[in-house]
Amino acid sequence: MQIQLGNSQKNTLLPKLVAIGFITVVSCVASFLILPLTIERSNRANGAVDAIGTQWAREQTLGGPIITIPTKSIRTYGEQQIVDESFVFLLPDELKYDVSLETEVRSRGIFDAAVYTAHIKGHGTMNTDMVSASNATGVAQWGNAQFSINISDMRGMESSGDLSWDGQKIAFAPSTASPSIGTSGMSAPIHISQDKKDYTFSFDIVLRGSKSISFIPLGKTTDVSITSNWTSPNFSGEFLPKDRAVSNTGFTANWIVSSFGRPIPQSWSGATTADTNMIQENMQKSAFGVTLHQNVDFYTQVNRAVKYSILFISLTFLTFFLFEILSKLRIHPLNYLLVGFAIALFYLLLLSLSEHIGFLSAYTVSTLATISLIAGYCRSVLKTKKRAGIIVALLLALYVYLYILLQLDELSLVVGSVVLFAILTSVMYLTRNIDWYEVSKSG
Repeated sequence: MQIQLGNSQKNTLLPKLVAIGFITVVSCVASFLILPLTIERSNRANGAVDAIGTQWAREQTLGGPIITIPTKSIRTYGEQQIVDESFVFLLPDELKYDVSLETEVRSRGIFDAAVYTAHIKGHGTMNTDMVSASNATGVAQWGNAQFSINISDMRGMESSGDLSWDGQKIAFAPSTASPSIGTSGMSAPIHISQDKKDYTFSFDIVLRGSKSISFIPLGKTTDVSITSNWTSPNFSGEFLPKDRAVSNTGFTANWIVSSFGRPIPQSWSGATTADTNMIQENMQKSAFGVTLHQNVDFYTQVNRAVKYSILFISLTFLTFFLFEILSKLRIHPLNYLLVGFAIALFYLLLLSLSEHIGFLSAYTVSTLATISLIAGYCRSVLKTKKRAGIIVALLLALYVYLYILLQLDELSLVVGSVVLFAILTSVMYLTRNIDWYEVSKSG
């Protein structure tokens, strides 16, 4: 309720400005109190997504294949002969993955997570000439070679066909035989003839996962093609796709990566623990793939929106103050405070509704509710529909401006700066003829 003061009770301009400034700070603090709540809700959402991923399968990274060939050498120590065992590791010459990524959204409570089932067809060629070039000491045990593929989360392995090695079908077994790519994965024993250098291989995998799928480029040439029904991919990792197409029905992407672009040799031997750790680290650094990006991260958008609350509150209060100056209208500080709290409440409505109906719908409902509340209140406080209409038009323009700003990325700073400059210009123009000393004396 507006309080009318007698002439003897009227404040001067400076105390009124101090009171408005204090109320502006209080209203902004009330708005910024939404930020910790936004962070807490975002953490809960991430926890729910992680829980879904834990039960379905986590992010998947596919590394391999690597051929591991044991070697033996004999050295004499006094009267004893000591057998030293080591390994030679070989990478493919050509490696190609054809991936069909079928995605779906799983929910836990009000939170959603993207999961997928990947149908992977891998094939390529191997050349064993590199064994002699790997500086291996000892005799290669060709008959004990292993073909290994690393899969970061084996719980997602839905099915695996046999390995086709040079036309021969060989069953895979859990765990890898190569310490260079870790133990999570699968391997198969293969036969390599000392007299034959070139081999072909192929395999099929059906693999579940969540959030993202990545590949490590272990071939001299690594070619990965992905087709999916997901409409908002985020291509991530060390390499971007050579070709890609995104539509409202899904996406396709193709990577072609040369061995010159990765910090991993084509073959090596006798890796120590330190060497193994370095090779594993370099492999992970070279990974590339796609993340199933969710179109609207509304927690981030709410967080950004709250940071503009000072603009909303300041401009609304400035408009009230200009009404006081230009229309000789008296507005009590309590009226300012209630309008400031109404603006602050917008962000809480936006956060709570976004979790249920999406950001755009929540933004629309919150905007209409807030403007309706303030319009009805200002109709009584400002005494005329015209003045209340000006406040409504101002808030509507600000909320439209804010939504556009939230949708921008690289251009948000320049657009925001230009609009703020335009607002300041308008305020300076409207107040150019006001004698502030006279206003202060007659306040």
